[in-house]
Amino acid sequence: MSSSRLYIRTTHSKVNRFYLTKPAPISIVRDPATNRIVTAPCPIETSASDLYSTTKKDILACLNSAADIVHRDRLIYCIAGILFCHTIPEPFGGAKSCPGYWAYTGTTPRELLDFIVMAPYQAYWGWKGRFGIDAVVKSVNHALALHDPIGRNKSETDELVLRGMNRSGTGKLYAIPPHLQYSGEAPGEIIAVYFNARETQGQIDKGIDLN
Repeated sequence: MSSSRLYIRTTHSKVNRFYLTKPAPISIVRDPATNRIVTAPCPIETSASDLYSTTKKDILACLNSAADIVHRDRLIYCIAGILFCHTIPEPFGGAKSCPGYWAYTGTTPRELLDFIVMAPYQAYWGWKGRFGIDAVVKSVNHALALHDPIGRNKSETDELVLRGMNRSGTGKLYAIPPHLQYSGEAPGEIIAVYFNARETQGQIDKGIDLN
């Protein structure tokens, strides 16, 4: 059997590739020049625990840069809101009846970030392609861009934060908790964010284009 042979499995409109060649060592790191997340080669001897730790540290460094605008947990839930959608490739999306994010069983933002970091690496090492890794990179950068002081889109981020909280098991919420609102908002300025389920459900399930 040739080592370059490729198996392809289709799931709905997505295509998952399973490679027979060993995946090249890769890591998710922070680019200090842009304060954005990128992928880069990593030493082959790097342990899984070190890779998880370094990746989380770099992602948190990016998120902390926006600490004067929003709470870090808001950004984590926003990232989950982008990734936790069946239209996103596995390990987060997949079959609409059983998307990958259902595997998440944590209860805190820290555990949520652990899942977001670990799941795509495990899928990649399982020879299922780097779709999850690329999705994390793009979702983190997209969440940061949405919260940029100049070009921020509050209505979109509020919707993504609520989706991230609801789909990560926080509960069925219709309001952004006060500590997850933008800094500087008056206590009564944003009481709740409501959506018409009939109008928004289809839009929500379309997900974000990460191509």
